[in-house]
Amino acid sequence: MTDSTQYFFKTVTPEEQEKIAYVPTFPELLEKMKKFYGEKEAVGDDKVTYTYNELCARVARRRAFLYEQGFKAGEKIAVMSRNGVDAMEWYLAIPSAGLTIIMLPVQLNDQALKGVSMKFGISAIFS
Repeated sequence: MTDSTQYFFKTVTPEEQEKIAYVPTFPELLEKMKKFYGEKEAVGDDKVTYTYNELCARVARRRAFLYEQGFKAGEKIAVMSRNGVDAMEWYLAIPSAGLTIIMLPVQLNDQALKGVSMKFGISAIFS
Protein backbone atom coordinates (compact mmCIF):
# COMPACT_ATOMS: atom_id res chain seq x y z
CA MET A 1 0.00 0.00 0.00
CA THR A 2 1.14 3.52 -0.71
CA ASP A 3 1.45 6.27 1.87
CA SER A 4 -1.85 7.74 0.73
CA THR A 5 -3.71 4.45 1.32
CA GLN A 6 -2.06 4.12 4.73
CA TYR A 7 -3.18 7.56 5.93
CA PHE A 8 -6.15 6.25 7.90
CA PHE A 9 -4.14 3.59 9.69
CA LYS A 10 -1.50 6.15 10.69
CA THR A 11 -4.18 8.15 12.52
CA VAL A 12 -5.74 5.23 14.44
CA THR A 13 -4.09 3.28 17.24
CA PRO A 14 -3.66 -0.49 16.84
CA GLU A 15 -6.20 -1.01 19.65
CA GLU A 16 -8.77 1.10 17.81
CA GLN A 17 -8.01 -0.72 14.55
CA GLU A 18 -8.93 -4.04 16.17
CA LYS A 19 -12.38 -2.66 17.03
CA ILE A 20 -13.17 -1.66 13.46
CA ALA A 21 -15.56 -4.09 11.80
CA TYR A 22 -14.43 -5.70 8.57
CA VAL A 23 -16.29 -4.22 5.62
CA PRO A 24 -16.20 -6.58 2.66
CA THR A 25 -15.83 -5.63 -0.96
CA PHE A 26 -19.04 -5.23 -2.95
CA PRO A 27 -18.91 -8.79 -4.34
CA GLU A 28 -18.35 -10.17 -0.82
CA LEU A 29 -21.13 -7.99 0.56
CA LEU A 30 -23.56 -9.23 -2.10
CA GLU A 31 -22.72 -12.85 -1.33
CA LYS A 32 -23.16 -12.20 2.39
CA MET A 33 -26.55 -10.57 1.79
CA LYS A 34 -27.65 -13.54 -0.31
CA LYS A 35 -26.46 -16.06 2.28
CA PHE A 36 -28.10 -14.45 5.32
CA TYR A 37 -31.16 -12.74 3.84
CA GLY A 38 -31.83 -14.61 0.58
CA GLU A 39 -35.63 -14.76 0.62
CA LYS A 40 -36.19 -11.52 2.52
CA GLU A 41 -37.31 -8.40 0.71
CA ALA A 42 -34.30 -6.30 -0.30
CA VAL A 43 -35.55 -3.47 -2.49
CA GLY A 44 -38.68 -2.30 -4.13
CA ASP A 45 -40.70 0.55 -5.48
CA ASP A 46 -44.35 1.15 -6.34
CA LYS A 47 -44.27 -1.50 -9.07
CA VAL A 48 -42.02 -4.34 -7.92
CA THR A 49 -40.07 -5.79 -5.00
CA TYR A 50 -37.06 -8.11 -5.08
CA THR A 51 -35.62 -10.48 -2.51
CA TYR A 52 -31.88 -10.47 -1.83
CA ASN A 53 -31.56 -13.58 -4.01
CA GLU A 54 -33.33 -11.81 -6.86
CA LEU A 55 -31.39 -8.57 -6.37
CA CYS A 56 -28.06 -10.40 -6.38
CA ALA A 57 -29.02 -12.28 -9.56
CA ARG A 58 -30.05 -9.03 -11.26
CA VAL A 59 -26.80 -7.34 -10.21
CA ALA A 60 -24.84 -10.36 -11.50
CA ARG A 61 -26.53 -10.05 -14.90
CA ARG A 62 -25.62 -6.37 -15.12
CA ARG A 63 -22.06 -7.15 -14.05
CA ALA A 64 -21.83 -9.85 -16.76
CA PHE A 65 -23.09 -7.29 -19.29
CA LEU A 66 -20.34 -4.89 -18.22
CA TYR A 67 -17.70 -7.62 -18.60
CA GLU A 68 -19.06 -8.46 -22.07
CA GLN A 69 -18.61 -4.82 -23.10
CA GLY A 70 -14.88 -5.14 -22.42
CA PHE A 71 -14.50 -2.35 -19.86
CA LYS A 72 -11.13 -2.34 -18.12
CA ALA A 73 -10.72 -2.20 -14.32
CA GLY A 74 -11.05 1.33 -13.00
CA GLU A 75 -12.83 2.75 -16.05
CA LYS A 76 -15.42 5.38 -15.20
CA ILE A 77 -19.02 4.48 -15.90
CA ALA A 78 -21.79 7.02 -15.32
CA VAL A 79 -25.38 6.34 -14.36
CA MET A 80 -27.98 8.98 -15.10
CA SER A 81 -31.10 7.72 -13.40
CA ARG A 82 -33.57 8.75 -10.77
CA ASN A 83 -33.32 6.98 -7.44
CA GLY A 84 -34.93 3.59 -7.75
CA VAL A 85 -34.31 -0.09 -8.23
CA ASP A 86 -32.62 0.41 -11.61
CA ALA A 87 -30.13 2.92 -10.22
CA MET A 88 -29.45 0.70 -7.20
CA GLU A 89 -28.67 -2.29 -9.40
CA TRP A 90 -26.19 -0.24 -11.42
CA TYR A 91 -24.75 1.19 -8.19
CA LEU A 92 -23.98 -2.35 -6.99
CA ALA A 93 -22.99 -3.86 -10.35
CA ILE A 94 -20.49 -1.26 -11.55
CA PRO A 95 -18.09 -1.23 -8.58
CA SER A 96 -18.47 -4.99 -8.08
CA ALA A 97 -17.16 -5.31 -11.65
CA GLY A 98 -14.06 -3.33 -10.67
CA LEU A 99 -15.23 -0.15 -12.37
CA THR A 100 -15.71 3.36 -11.01
CA ILE A 101 -19.27 4.63 -10.82
CA ILE A 102 -20.22 8.26 -11.29
CA MET A 103 -23.82 9.12 -10.49
CA LEU A 104 -25.12 11.99 -12.62
CA PRO A 105 -28.26 14.06 -12.04
CA VAL A 106 -30.98 13.43 -14.60
CA GLN A 107 -31.38 17.19 -15.04
CA LEU A 108 -28.09 17.58 -16.96
CA ASN A 109 -28.59 19.02 -20.42
CA ASP A 110 -26.68 17.72 -23.46
CA GLN A 111 -23.94 20.38 -23.24
CA ALA A 112 -23.33 19.75 -19.53
CA LEU A 113 -23.35 15.99 -20.11
CA LYS A 114 -20.71 16.33 -22.83
CA GLY A 115 -18.56 18.53 -20.59
CA VAL A 116 -18.79 16.18 -17.61
CA SER A 117 -17.98 13.19 -19.80
CA MET A 118 -14.88 14.85 -21.20
CA LYS A 119 -13.66 16.28 -17.88
CA PHE A 120 -13.94 13.00 -15.99
CA GLY A 121 -13.07 10.60 -18.82
CA ILE A 122 -16.34 8.71 -18.66
CA SER A 123 -16.30 5.57 -20.82
CA ALA A 124 -20.07 4.96 -20.88
CA ILE A 125 -23.32 6.39 -19.57
CA PHE A 126 -26.31 4.28 -18.61
CA SER A 127 -29.72 5.80 -18.02
